[in-house]
Amino acid sequence: MITPQTPIRARLVGAALALSFAVGSQLSASAHAGSLAVFSCELPGGAPAPTEGWTSGWTAGTLPDAGSADSCTSPDGALSSFVGDQVSQPGSDGPFWEYTPPSGFTVVGGQLTAGFDIPGASATGYSAAAGMLGPQFQFDPADVIGGLPGGEWGSVESTWSLSGHTGGHIWLYSFCEPYGARCPAGGSTTSYWSTDELKQGIIVLSNNTSPTGSSFAGALTGPGAQTGTRNLVFQAADSGSGVYKVQVQLSGATLYSATPDTDAGRCVPDGSYGSSLEFTSASPCPRSATANTN
Repeated sequence: MITPQTPIRARLVGAALALSFAVGSQLSASAHAGSLAVFSCELPGGAPAPTEGWTSGWTAGTLPDAGSADSCTSPDGALSSFVGDQVSQPGSDGPFWEYTPPSGFTVVGGQLTAGFDIPGASATGYSAAAGMLGPQFQFDPADVIGGLPGGEWGSVESTWSLSGHTGGHIWLYSFCEPYGARCPAGGSTTSYWSTDELKQGIIVLSNNTSPTGSSFAGALTGPGAQTGTRNLVFQAADSGSGVYKVQVQLSGATLYSATPDTDAGRCVPDGSYGSSLEFTSASPCPRSATANTN
C-alpha cells in the first residue's frame, strides 16, 4: 500500500545539475551544481565536432597576410591562425581564437590538444610567439596554458590541461615579436612567422541553474491510500544544460530512471571525462521534458 505520507522522490538530472523533491502533500527541493564536458572540433576517433563557443578575432585590428580559419567540419580539421612574412607585420599583434563559456557556465577543467610552429628568423632581433592563454589574456605564468609563448623557435604538438586555468576565457594566438617596432617582410626562414592549430578541446563546464518539476498529475497524486500500479506524470525543466535524466524513488528504491527526450540523439553522451559526461554542446538536452512513469 502507498499512502500520501510515503516519501516518493523524483530526481531530475540535468547534464550538469540535479534536483530532488518529495511528491505528496508536501513539496520540497534542493539542488547541487555538477558539470559536463563539451567537445570542440574533434570527437574521439577523428570525427568532426562543433566549435560552439569559439570565435576569431584580432589583438589590434586586421593584418595583411594573416588570419584565422575553421576547418573543423572536415576530418582532421582544426581551428587555426597564422601571421605571414610576405609584408611587414607589427610586433605583438595578430589573430586569435577565443573560447567564451555560455552565460551561466564556468570553465572548471578539461584539456586542449594543439600544435604550434615558429620556423625562425633570417635576421637577428626578431622572433615570434604562438600559444594558449587563460583565464585571462595575460602573459603571466599563471595564464600560460601551453605552446611557444616566449619567442622560442621550433614546433610543438601536445595535450595541455586546463585544470590550472579555470573560471574565465581561453585564447589561442599567433604573432611576430620584433626587437623594434615591426617584423620585416621576408624576415622569416619560411613564408610565415607563426601558426597555431587547435585539434581538439574537451572543456569541462559547471552550471549554476536549478532544475525544476511542475504540473504533477497521474493516479499517484490522488487522495487517500494508493494500492497497485499508479503512474506519475510531471514536467521537468532545466534552463542550463537541459533535462538529461529523471529518477523516481520510493523508500530508497528507484522506480523510474530514464532520459525523457534524447532530442534525436543530441542528449546522448559520447562518453565521460572524469566524472563528467561528454557532449558536443553545453546545452545538449531539451530545456523541458515530460516525464511519465508508465
